Amino acid sequence: MSRFNYIYSINNFNLKEIVKKMNTDKYKSVAVKTEIVNRLDKLAQLDVRSIPKTIEFLTNEEYKRRKIQETV
Repeated sequence: MSRFNYIYSINNFNLKEIVKKMNTDKYKSVAVKTEIVNRLDKLAQLDVRSIPKTIEFLTNEEYKRRKIQETV
């Protein structure tokens, strides 16, 4: 499915139904500048990943680079 088809599919859903079903314990929304989204999209395409997976990957790599320990 292309990105255009994905966006088109999302637009055909009832937003209230999507929000009701969203697991807010597992997923959060963030606001970023359009320029950053475009950069993330380019990185995602180069690595054959989705934008959320690219964010996850980059965050994990930065944690490793800074040697940050997870606290539970």
